[in-house]
Amino acid sequence: MSITEILQKTSVVAYDGCHKIYLMDKIHTKWVQDYKVVEGSPEDRLEMIESWWDQSCPLRFIEWITTNESSELVFTSVVSQGLCLE
Repeated sequence: MSITEILQKTSVVAYDGCHKIYLMDKIHTKWVQDYKVVEGSPEDRLEMIESWWDQSCPLRFIEWITTNESSELVFTSVVSQGLCLE
């Protein structure tokens, strides 16, 4: 699934200030309390992701955080370390 498609399904993006970028729903922000968190339209959040990507160290990646039926966090890779943002 593309970043654009996931942004349509989520409401928040979060950034650790170095290399971790997460797409998630607001309910998941309790796990990223020290991160920069941005809400807004999918377009605004995509613009923020692109900005963070440019500022990130070479270890950067993007993951989608969801929860399973047992309320456990599930991390799905959207852009793996070493790949380019498209």
